[in-house]
Amino acid sequence: MAEDHVNNQLSIQRRNLLGLCGMCVKSLVDKGAFEVIRDECEHLHNFSLTFENILQHRLSKENKKSTFSFFGSDETITSWSIIKMFGPPSTVSCIEDMESLTVDRRKVRVWIRLALVQKRIASLMSKCIENESNLRLYYLPGSFMCSEEAQVLAGTVKCLNAIDFNICVRDVESSTTDYYYELNYSPYLTFRQSFLSMSDDKVERVKLKNSNSGATILKDDDSLSGNEKEEDQLKLKDLLKTEKEQRNYFEELVSVRDKQLKELEKQNRALVTDVETQRKDLERIILELQNELQKKQDELAQLKKRTAI
Repeated sequence: MAEDHVNNQLSIQRRNLLGLCGMCVKSLVDKGAFEVIRDECEHLHNFSLTFENILQHRLSKENKKSTFSFFGSDETITSWSIIKMFGPPSTVSCIEDMESLTVDRRKVRVWIRLALVQKRIASLMSKCIENESNLRLYYLPGSFMCSEEAQVLAGTVKCLNAIDFNICVRDVESSTTDYYYELNYSPYLTFRQSFLSMSDDKVERVKLKNSNSGATILKDDDSLSGNEKEEDQLKLKDLLKTEKEQRNYFEELVSVRDKQLKELEKQNRALVTDVETQRKDLERIILELQNELQKKQDELAQLKKRTAI
């Protein structure tokens, strides 16, 4: 029972991280379609903080260091070692060359910004997924990076490659203080009324309108109804826009999965061909050894006959 509870809580943590990161990416894509993303963008700060916590989620307690995680624990390890092992070498070497960066947490934050500019976030996620067996050595069970959510996120962050970032990493590099950053949830905590609920509201308004009596009341109600119809139209437009965005997101996700599947099939065919080639080589070597052994046996038999004579 206790184990099920822990697994359920870890699943909630992973879904929260995936949802938050997905909303940050969508917000960045929406904003990046009309302007260049700069340092002051709140969605940029939210994405950086969320991605930092994704890399830190359930890292093994070996090599433990003190840092902050918004899961409520003040003790967890930094994720710079993961980035060094699986991140693009070019971005890692750039961070290592910055002498002012002595704390791993600051290295991670600078790397995330540099990777956004150089469009390398997706590369890190893809490399981690490809090396999941090795990655599990550094993470505890239930971690985000070793879960299905990480595979979904790998497809999601590819959208960031289409955005232009104008970020100054020197601000983080030159800072002498490890600032604490609070995640700003307010842009994502907007109530959206469901379509069924809106339909039910329309029925209720019709009932109220029919129950009213008097010319003045009917006149005011007709005027109000016109305004409400306009509001309903706006809500429906927003709803359709959201549905379209979700459809585009899932279509893009399916496209990414298809590409990954085709790549895996290609790798599988290459492995099958390689194994078949090796099998034929081994069979040829075995035949050659058998022929050579037979020759040696024949020579030995002839030698025994000569010796007997």
